Amino acid sequence: LRMPLFVIPGNHDGREEMRKAFSHEAYMPKTGYIQYVVDDYPIRLIALDTLDDGEVGGAICKERFTWLERVLGQDSHKPALIFMHHPPMLTGNRLFDSINCKTPQAFESLIKGAPHLLGVLTGHYHHLLVTTMGSKLGFIAPSIAPTHFFAHPDDEKPTAIALTNPAITLHRLLSNGSLT
Repeated sequence: LRMPLFVIPGNHDGREEMRKAFSHEAYMPKTGYIQYVVDDYPIRLIALDTLDDGEVGGAICKERFTWLERVLGQDSHKPALIFMHHPPMLTGNRLFDSINCKTPQAFESLIKGAPHLLGVLTGHYHHLLVTTMGSKLGFIAPSIAPTHFFAHPDDEKPTAIALTNPAITLHRLLSNGSLT
């Protein structure tokens, strides 16, 4: 790819393997959680590690929450987006809501109170879903991995899995400050 690539771990990833594969990237932390801030663009990119080792669902522990609180509290007049693998918002699907991101009670208030934050962008669900999180944009990207389909949102197992029609989304900050 000719554009920069910024990665965060998902539930099938290992931090040390990712660290080795992307060790040439200046943003990649040498130890600990794989989370960082990229301030090189007109929009601030905040990568938050939600990997909960050995679990399918994600989590934001006190240490990661404190880091995010500090990052969001920094004086930045740029619009910002948080990128994380596991969605902290509900999808309306019983299975995926049981394996979303466990967050501290104050997480949604932190998101709501961050004046320059445009929203939270995630994956994990393998479907496109747009909602809100703390009155900000809550966006779940589709996937290049298999898509799970359910006959009913309360089903605990997929009815079908499709290996066709992989999808990605692109986000662009326009000159008027809006995100498209």
